[in-house]
Amino acid sequence: MTTFREENRRDRNSSMPGSGPALPGHSIQFYEDQHTWIIDHVLLPCTLAEYHCLELLFEHANACVPFASFLNHPKIFPTANADAKDAKQERLRVAYLMSKLRAKVWAFGFDIASVWNIGYMLLSEAQKRSPSEGAASS
Repeated sequence: MTTFREENRRDRNSSMPGSGPALPGHSIQFYEDQHTWIIDHVLLPCTLAEYHCLELLFEHANACVPFASFLNHPKIFPTANADAKDAKQERLRVAYLMSKLRAKVWAFGFDIASVWNIGYMLLSEAQKRSPSEGAASS
């Protein structure tokens, strides 16, 4: 028979965070089962849809993620329709979700930029500065 302390230790060890994508200047880990990101050692709880949107944005950081990637992802919009009249409504849902995510990741030096009629792009603070700004501040 195991004690509570041993069970608790075993549970903690079995639920170690996964290693997230490598982004310069940031430490990113995740708990997929809890829909949580750990960015720069700060816990960022998310809804299921927010978690998977951030996953797509982190995987393609500094590159555009098309609307279709969000709309066709079964864990972001499980009931998304391919109907043309619903396309505008679906894009509004993505825009609302990105607005919520933008507010959450802003404190970590990230921004989510809308790429007109194409999709969204995750930018980090280091990527938003131009090379001439970096040289001037040195």
